[in-house]
Amino acid sequence: MTEQLKKDWREDRQLVREAQQDPSAFGGLYERYVDRICSFFIHRGNSQQTAEDLTSATFLNALQAFSGFNMKHDYAFAGWIFRIAKNQAINKSREDKRYPKVPLSELEPYLMAPPRSTDPLEHVIRGEQRERVVSVVDQLPPRQKTAILLRFGQDFTHRQVGQIIGKGEGATKTMIFRTLKQIKQQNPELEEVA
Repeated sequence: MTEQLKKDWREDRQLVREAQQDPSAFGGLYERYVDRICSFFIHRGNSQQTAEDLTSATFLNALQAFSGFNMKHDYAFAGWIFRIAKNQAINKSREDKRYPKVPLSELEPYLMAPPRSTDPLEHVIRGEQRERVVSVVDQLPPRQKTAILLRFGQDFTHRQVGQIIGKGEGATKTMIFRTLKQIKQQNPELEEVA
């Protein structure tokens, strides 16, 4: 476990304790995770408005179930809140019978990293690669898409991703590896966007 992950876990644990003693302190957990949860829904193909609605529903469900929450596992709160979010996404897809597509322009604020170079040509090439990667990931089956987005978009460990998607750490690692291999085989024109 990296120092940053240990620090995050300790901070989560402290916020959970405070919220268990005083429900109004749940706001600290909300503030810590609201943008990540909303981003998760957007990456799954929802519009900004739908993502915000699903985020609200996620936190409402979490608040209602919070009295029974027990932080007994590493990263338990993050895994717990993202599992609720994943269930919200599944429920939404059942209602819609499809995953709606979102214009790339709505995804850009969540995906655009600052350029590593001041060379405009390199910046344009990286932007085109990023657009292609977003398009490819958007076509993945829901479970694979969720795993890839959590692993690389949210920097979750394989263990955390596994907790959220309902698989063991080893199975999650294998699924992500195979998914990346499949993407590379089907899209040889993609260069690694490091």
